[in-house]
Amino acid sequence: MKTGQQPDILLNYYSLYKLNPETARAAILEVFAQTGNISKTARMFSTTRKVVQLALRKKADGNLADGSHVAKTIHNRTDCLVEEKVITFV
Repeated sequence: MKTGQQPDILLNYYSLYKLNPETARAAILEVFAQTGNISKTARMFSTTRKVVQLALRKKADGNLADGSHVAKTIHNRTDCLVEEKVITFV
């Protein structure tokens, strides 16, 4: 490093995400607004382009918070009609 030069600042999205997911996404969006480039923003935060695209999508939806991680489809769940019949016989 030369004299008078600032060291490169390494931002890690995942360490920011552990602290606060909304703030981490807001930081990504702020850098993206300055660069205008998804790949460059992802490299600056040591993450993937998909994460930056997700932040952009969440901004468009108007909610930077995490969504539910619950499964939308349970493949081995018993049908409601069968479940009701079993309950009536018991």
